[in-house]
Amino acid sequence: MNAGITKNSFGCLFRAPLIVVAVALGMGPAQAAVFRPDAASYWPSGVVLYRYEPLLSRIGFCTPQADPPVDCDTANGNADCETGETCVPNTGRCVPAQMPLWTACQTDADCPLDGVCNELSGQCLGKPMPGFEDCDLQNPTCPFGETCLPRAIANPCIAIKLWEQVANLAFIEVGCVGAAQCPGHFCVENVPNHYVNFQLTYGDPGSSSIGMDPDGSQSIGVNPDGNFGFGFVHEVGHALGVHHEMQRTDRNTFIDTYPEINRVVAGKEGNFTVQDDASFYPLEAHGYSEPFDFDSIMMYSLCVYSDCNYQHDEKGNVIVDEATGEPVERTDCDMNPAEPCCDANVDNECRPIDPKDEWSADWLGHQEDIGQRSHFSKLDALVMSFLYPEPNWKFVDRLYNDRTQLGTFLQPFRAFVDGLGATPAGGTLWVQPGTYSAVGTYDDPLTVFAPIGPVHLGD
Repeated sequence: MNAGITKNSFGCLFRAPLIVVAVALGMGPAQAAVFRPDAASYWPSGVVLYRYEPLLSRIGFCTPQADPPVDCDTANGNADCETGETCVPNTGRCVPAQMPLWTACQTDADCPLDGVCNELSGQCLGKPMPGFEDCDLQNPTCPFGETCLPRAIANPCIAIKLWEQVANLAFIEVGCVGAAQCPGHFCVENVPNHYVNFQLTYGDPGSSSIGMDPDGSQSIGVNPDGNFGFGFVHEVGHALGVHHEMQRTDRNTFIDTYPEINRVVAGKEGNFTVQDDASFYPLEAHGYSEPFDFDSIMMYSLCVYSDCNYQHDEKGNVIVDEATGEPVERTDCDMNPAEPCCDANVDNECRPIDPKDEWSADWLGHQEDIGQRSHFSKLDALVMSFLYPEPNWKFVDRLYNDRTQLGTFLQPFRAFVDGLGATPAGGTLWVQPGTYSAVGTYDDPLTVFAPIGPVHLGD
């Protein structure tokens, strides 16, 4: 490469021998993601153990078919299943033989509806969920009068497959015999001390602890009363170590939150508190004008847990369902009610989250898309790939100020030459923005990326 060249793509392949005099690498701005700073919070080697609660078999799909499909018999192979489905031996149920795969892309226009193009991988992030809406077989209601039929546990499988496609992750089912319930996954009979447990939570949209719990099973709860395909994706993101975007320490620069004046229904205020012990990326010192990721799968929509959307008694107290312990939602919000309900596109003092004016203008007319549940943002995918990297990736960040430098994303090297020396031949070195002393001759072929640019390599 010639001195002074500016790269507007992600990176350059350095082939031996390389003489660095001065090189600039750059890329457009990215947004931020919030994550656990402790390396022990993450699943070792990217192997995530999971288990299905038996009650998940109550999940079905709303479908216009008149007659329910028969349970499959593995003695018949896949003959009892629909085209493209496989009969799983340990459940006697049909599951999709193939999980959705990303399509190749160069720009967002190459992707399906609600998809964005990830320039790092050249693949689309996000696509509409296959199949029909989910339903609860014990309380079968479908939006268009279809029948609630027993089918595969498809959505958890899709959620973990989507994360596997953007990071170096492997999900293994535990406590099972024979084939795993998710196609292409391993099944192990023994049950370890810690694993992710997929279960149902009625009344509450979803829940998960943040990162790996080494002392016991951690539950990922989902409500089967609506379509929750990407709701699973959001909750699995928590289990992998990622916080809500609106809980960043610097969030008041970008949004207003109102738990203290009762815009948030009682008991749910904790979802909006700042996580002082969390890290986020990129840092303000990395020099970006739009560092808040309104498009993140880990962001809340503007009306989640709005007090306006729940029932209250004559004293103004929220009514709680005795069976679930959850606040009871209003049923009249689509009927032009006398009392206002929360509308993501209308600032009527009901929204728990309001973008600041500077940022609200960017979403004018489509603020309902904030907190979407249809795709990963570009930084959702990038940060998860950093937290669970390929084995030959190393990281450098001049702003890192801890003594322990391991070359990981959480504990990077400060000096470019240290990162370059530690990156194996054919590997990738990720360099965060700034100027680095890098003059020298280097012999190993490797790729250097400036993921959020600009980087200047010189003296």
